[in-house]
Amino acid sequence: MGHQGTVNASVFESLLQRLMGGAPHPVFIIVDGPPFHNVRLAREFVESTKGTLRLFFLLSYSPHLTPDEQI
Repeated sequence: MGHQGTVNASVFESLLQRLMGGAPHPVFIIVDGPPFHNVRLAREFVESTKGTLRLFFLLSYSPHLTPDEQI
């Protein structure tokens, strides 16, 4: 999905809906930390899928968990 302009919760929800469209199996998405990933609109959409869509959030910056960060 291409998008010009600022990405916000509404755009993120549209992306999630497109990803879910006709998915025969559960969809798992790994997301990072922008605020629009975890706003009420996105959370409500994810909850409405009753477990068919799952978001997994990356940790915030944690160099101690990434050994090659020191190289």
